[in-house]
Amino acid sequence: MQVKVVGFKKVDYFSQKKQAQVQGVSLYIIRKSQEETVQGMIAQDVWLSTRLVDAMGFVPKPGSDVELIYDYDGRFSSLVGYKLLTPAHNTSSEEGGKTDEEVLQV
Repeated sequence: MQVKVVGFKKVDYFSQKKQAQVQGVSLYIIRKSQEETVQGMIAQDVWLSTRLVDAMGFVPKPGSDVELIYDYDGRFSSLVGYKLLTPAHNTSSEEGGKTDEEVLQV
């Protein structure tokens, strides 16, 4: 599924429900709708586990186009990877003076 990244947020907290530390990234995207009743784009968030981010080696920057790769087992799907299609062209001033490496570190 091709999407446009519009933002992300690092997540790191202790889940009382799971009794475990939860770490990863909430990736905020927009995408074309596949539903006839929706006009325009759909905005949603996609969970990137720390394991997935470590395996991929990067978090997509806002403004980049990304292909999300899912594994379907017939009933459920899970995100197994992503591929950068078009990189973002952020300058350091757009990210509060941070370099690209500082912005992307998780």
